[in-house]
Amino acid sequence: MKLIYLTVATIPNKTAHSKYVMKLCEAFSKNGVDTTVVSGKPFGDNTEQSIKSTRLVVKENRYKSFILAIFHFLFILQKKIFFQSKNDIYIVHNTYSALACSILKVNYIIDMHSKIFNNQKAKKILFKHLPLFWIVQSNLLKKFVKNEIGIDENNILLSRNAISKDEECQKVNNFQEDDEMLKFAYIGSLEPNRGFGKFIQLFENHVYDYMIYVAGDYNRFKNYYDDIINNMAKKPNIVFLGFLNDEEINYVCKNVDILLTLYTTQISTIGYASPMKIFEYLRIDKRIIAPKIADIEEIVEYYDCEDRMRWYKIDDIKSLNSVITKVLNESRNLKFKDIDVETWDDKARNILKIINDRIKT
Repeated sequence: MKLIYLTVATIPNKTAHSKYVMKLCEAFSKNGVDTTVVSGKPFGDNTEQSIKSTRLVVKENRYKSFILAIFHFLFILQKKIFFQSKNDIYIVHNTYSALACSILKVNYIIDMHSKIFNNQKAKKILFKHLPLFWIVQSNLLKKFVKNEIGIDENNILLSRNAISKDEECQKVNNFQEDDEMLKFAYIGSLEPNRGFGKFIQLFENHVYDYMIYVAGDYNRFKNYYDDIINNMAKKPNIVFLGFLNDEEINYVCKNVDILLTLYTTQISTIGYASPMKIFEYLRIDKRIIAPKIADIEEIVEYYDCEDRMRWYKIDDIKSLNSVITKVLNESRNLKFKDIDVETWDDKARNILKIINDRIKT
């Protein structure tokens, strides 16, 4: 058996989705499966991939997913014609790539990360050759696939996001190890619709000794955040760290007091997402500020870790401010229940078990 993950992501990249694909495929490989990633490639990138890959240089534009899906179609076609590879199993997460697998009638799995396949015509074409099964990341997506697409529950695998087992740390140079200062960390996208701009503005109302450490794509949105900070009467204590590697992220998470997850309803995946950052945060014995939305509540309920959550109402700035006030006044010596979050190896083994069962039948 060979697994081939067809992704419209650009690899390598700093996005959560790109990391998801690579970590899952690395876990497949560690479990003894011949695994290849077929993806986009940044212009001029010559980095050696940790697993086998076939990549097409494609610029970021509105047609990127469609271009890569055509690439996927041609990749599958040449494999069928020249290699007659009947044992290949493809994993896809994009509508166009799924249609390519359906048209060419190969064994494939849909790894669904958000609400897709809402076009009835696309469904009809797709169902001419059904996938072996569907992978979903949340109960919300499972209900959507079952009730709105009409897939039998036995053909849906609920497989949540996972974490890396490795927790090695690498010190971040401009991180201040001051025990007297209350330290926040935000790790993720800094796009204006994420809500981080409004979060830092709230600190005009507080006089506590605090520091906010931010890891993410600051240079891309530097002007946006500089304008916010320059217009504040009282400047926030904030350090933009830029992009960090996994070991540096571990270091920051373990050396702060409060971890932030910020969303707004402007984000298209709200209501069906399974935020990877929440899973990574849960292995750290810290408080987590997060919007009380079904996507995150489901994870918290599954791991029974309500004690560490500091909820705010999404898109409600007063609610977020109230939570900030609460955590600023809380004791720092809080202890939380230990959580055994599933690893990428666990996730890969669960998927492989279903694949092997389906192949045997």
